[in-house]
Amino acid sequence: MFPKGHPYYADVMGSHADVQAAKLDDVRDFFKRYYTPNNASLAIVGDIDIDNAKKLVEKYFGSIPRGPDVPSVQVQTPPITQERRAVMTDRVELPRVYLSWLTAPIFKPGDAEADVAAQILGSGKASRLYRSLVYDKKIAQDVSAGQQSLTLGSVFQVTATAKPGHTAEELETALNAQLDSLAKFGPTPEELDAAKNKITSSLIISLENLGGFS
Repeated sequence: MFPKGHPYYADVMGSHADVQAAKLDDVRDFFKRYYTPNNASLAIVGDIDIDNAKKLVEKYFGSIPRGPDVPSVQVQTPPITQERRAVMTDRVELPRVYLSWLTAPIFKPGDAEADVAAQILGSGKASRLYRSLVYDKKIAQDVSAGQQSLTLGSVFQVTATAKPGHTAEELETALNAQLDSLAKFGPTPEELDAAKNKITSSLIISLENLGGFS
């Protein structure tokens, strides 16, 4: 989805070759540059006394020196102007189809709308894609849709796995029919309300546990 040279082109964790090539000085320099107070966030969760917590933070962390300024990544994500296809063959029993689009960066206009569309299309057994491909047509054994919201450009992806005896071409035709229908007629008020409620409840649930906000 992203071109060579883009921060999202390869695995952000790096490759095995990257790890093998790294020298001790490289690791130290990376740590000194990025693992600094001015490039970090401290989260304190629980029934705390705010004033006392601030004093403890200052006591235990205040002496750590500021590191060098870390400039934000400035990169333009070029749009995809024509269809791209890739076929991968492996020793698997069932074909799977992925449909992906570059979408708006996180918190930008279009990002929230894509989240809602993903909920309506492929979140749960009551979603449009599940009802159409799994229940009605019985050509897929699973289907999903999601918006991966990222800073430099997001990815909207629909995935479906065929049932035995059915093909990737059947899945693609059925997926496109549902996508076209949503684009042409839009969601129903009930679908829209349900999607918004599910997104809101998922966010609240994620905040119930330590680390759910990260």
